[in-house]
Formats: sequence, structure tokens, C-alpha cells
Amino acid sequence: MEDIIFTTRKNCIMKTLTKFAGFLALVALLSTTLVLNSCKKEIYYKARITVVNQANFPIQNAIVNTSAPCAGCTEGQYSGFTGLDGTITFEFPAKMVLNVMAVKGTETGEGFIQLIEGQTVEEVVVIRP
Repeated sequence: MEDIIFTTRKNCIMKTLTKFAGFLALVALLSTTLVLNSCKKEIYYKARITVVNQANFPIQNAIVNTSAPCAGCTEGQYSGFTGLDGTITFEFPAKMVLNVMAVKGTETGEGFIQLIEGQTVEEVVVIRP
């Protein structure tokens, strides 16, 4: 009778240890996944465009458009208004070369940007009548 009780307890302990070992393996796997994902470098492509007039004063509320220099391309088409300091910042999904056009009333200006991974590219666009 004691052998049966001992064997039953032994089996119970083995099942508990097996479940615990499985739990520890799962925790280790999740921890490793979290650590590896947190080490990933954030990739971004940004452009800060400043719109100024011929006297080099910043122009607020100018419309800034970006577009890829190819017929029918829609990637890279962004639009927005400059802030009080005459700047606007765009973030793009990939490396590309883009045309930049700024408009304020009847004044316009053009430029281009070449995006670089992990950097914010600066471009100054001068608008003229």
C-alpha cells in the first residue's frame, strides 16, 4: 500500500515539475522576445522644410507639398501648412528623393529633398512673387 501511495505522490510531483518547467520555458521565451524587440533600431525618414521670403523671413501658413519626381507616382505625396516659425516636418515610410513646392498667396518656391535613414533632412525654400 505504501508503494502505491509513494508512486502516486511521485507521479503527482513529476507532473507538477513538468508543468512548472513548461511555465518557466514560456516565461524565458517571452522575456527573450521582449528584450530582442526592444533592441531594434527605430528607422525613420524625416524632412524639416523651412519657407522664407526673399528677405529671409520665415513665412507662416504657407502650403508645402512634396511629391516624387515621376509621372503617376503617389508615394511621397504629403501636404501641410508651415507653423509660426515657417517650418513643417514630414515623416516618410522609406528613402526617396522628393520635389518640394511651397505656396503662400501668389508667391511660390521650389526645392528638393533626398531622405536619409535615421536623419532629419533640412531644406529651405525661398518663395518669390
